[in-house]
Amino acid sequence: MKKREIALLVALLWFYQPFCIGKNTDTNLVKIPFPDIVGTFIKIDTHYFENPAFGYVVTFKTLDASEVLDVYIFPVDAKFAQLENKQLVDIFLLEAQQGINDAVKLGIYTKADKHGVIAYPFDNYYILKSQYTIQTAHGELYSVIYITEYNGTVIKLRISIPNKSKNDVLDEIETTAFELIQVALDALQSS
Repeated sequence: MKKREIALLVALLWFYQPFCIGKNTDTNLVKIPFPDIVGTFIKIDTHYFENPAFGYVVTFKTLDASEVLDVYIFPVDAKFAQLENKQLVDIFLLEAQQGINDAVKLGIYTKADKHGVIAYPFDNYYILKSQYTIQTAHGELYSVIYITEYNGTVIKLRISIPNKSKNDVLDEIETTAFELIQVALDALQSS
C-alpha cells in the first residue's frame, strides 16, 4: 500500500470519529452480538478504538468486497445526556455529513452529492437515513448512512457500494440496515 493511500485511510478514520463524544474514557459499551452473515454481507472485523470514547466498529463486506458496511457503536458524551433522542440523532447526522464534506475538501473524495434525508420515527427512538453519491479516484459510490441512539449509545451504520449497482440492491440495503439496527437495539434494551 502506498504512503498516500495509507494517509487517506488514516484521514478517513479520523473523519468518522464522532465530534460529540468528548473525552469520556470510562465507557461500558454493550458488545453487540452482530450476526456473522446478514443478507449478502459477511462480518470480517470488529475494531475497538484505542480511546474507549470512540467505541468500536464492526465491518461487513460482500464476497467480492465491492460492498462495504460499517456499524459504529459509541457512547454519547455526558455533556449531551440531557438531549432527546431526536436531537442527538440530528447532531450525529450533521457530524457524519460534515465528515463527508471535509473529505471532499481534503481531496479524499472528488465530489459528494447528498440526495436527501429520510426520517423513520418509532415509539422510543428515531432513525435518520442520508444518501450520497460520492466520486472517488476509483469510481463512483452510492453511500447510505443510518443513525440512531438508544439510552446513551449511538448506532451509526454506513453502507458503500458501486453506484452502478445501487438499483439492484436498494431493497436489500434497507432490509440489511434495519436488521442490524434491530440487533443493536435489542442488545441495548436487554442490557
